[in-house]
This record gives sequence, structure tokens and C-alpha cells, in this order.
Amino acid sequence: MKSHRWVLPVTGLLVIVLGVVFLALGLSRADQLASTIGAITGVIGLGLTVVTWLGQRQASPQTVSATRPDRPPNIVINDGKGFQIGDHNTQNNEY
Repeated sequence: MKSHRWVLPVTGLLVIVLGVVFLALGLSRADQLASTIGAITGVIGLGLTVVTWLGQRQASPQTVSATRPDRPPNIVINDGKGFQIGDHNTQNNEY
């Protein structure tokens, strides 16, 4: 995992700088600037999301299931008390 220790200090610095800029501009102009910054940030975020999604779709090959399609895998959850999927498909709820 990469270390991103710089993200929090940079974010804090941006909040402080924008706060000072908004105080200097006054309420009306600060509102207009904040709306513009929010709209631009939203459009950029949407664009990056679409680009990332399309890149992952093209990069990942189609996966083939290792299990037989006519028989689902057995799933047993012991701590759930009353969960069993697969052979002997029963359900007992005792809590």
C-alpha cells in the first residue's frame, strides 16, 4: 500500500487558504466562487470516475468460473447460526 501522508496536510492547507480567500471576498462573491469551485470539482470527479471505470473494463480479461455451472459452491457460515447454502439446503434460525 502506498503512503499518502501528504493528503491530509494539503487538504488542511487548501481549506485554510480558501477560508481566507472567502473572508476577503465577502459573502456574496464567496458564495459565487464556492458554487463555481463545487461545480468544477464535481465535473472533474465524474470525468475521472468514467475514465477509471473504462480503463478497468478494458484492462481486466473476462474471468471464467472454476466451479461447475450446474452445481453452486457450498457456503457455510458457522457464526451466523442458521446459514447454509449448497448441499442439503436447509435453514434453521435459532438466535
